[in-house]
Amino acid sequence: MGLFNKERGLVDERISNTMNKILKESYIITIIICFISIFIKSYLYGFRANLVITEIIVIIVSSLYSMIRKISLGVYSDEIEMHDRTSKTPMNIKNIIVGLALGIVISFYFGIRSSILYGGDKNRLWYFIIVFFASFIMYIPFLVGGIAITDFIARKASKKINEKILPEDKDLE
Repeated sequence: MGLFNKERGLVDERISNTMNKILKESYIITIIICFISIFIKSYLYGFRANLVITEIIVIIVSSLYSMIRKISLGVYSDEIEMHDRTSKTPMNIKNIIVGLALGIVISFYFGIRSSILYGGDKNRLWYFIIVFFASFIMYIPFLVGGIAITDFIARKASKKINEKILPEDKDLE
């Protein structure tokens, strides 16, 4: 991008890694604060998009920017590969677990909400069960599939960029 690109001299690797760790932690804290804000506003005022649009934009834009930068620099596929080497659970399995967990949380939310709003004293459990399973059946394929497809496309694009950036690796094979 080169906006404020200054020639830099030697940079201490420890300082650079520490700064990157701090920036990563601040990103995570920002996302957590946005989710807490959405939850509190939804609880106090009901879920209205105009109240939480800023938080949603911050979450989506920062996540997209982070992912696009990782892919464009060819770091995403390397990051996944390093994770899979060091972790007992591969990233593919973790993506499926995250999709399932999000689907369950959304299903619980809709089940509880509909049982409170529409269920009478005797019908609440029945409303919860029906809405929970209907939501579960609808959201799980979209969430798991969406996360898996996005991960697959991102890995493929990142590997292509890696092959363009590092052509000398082919000579070593």
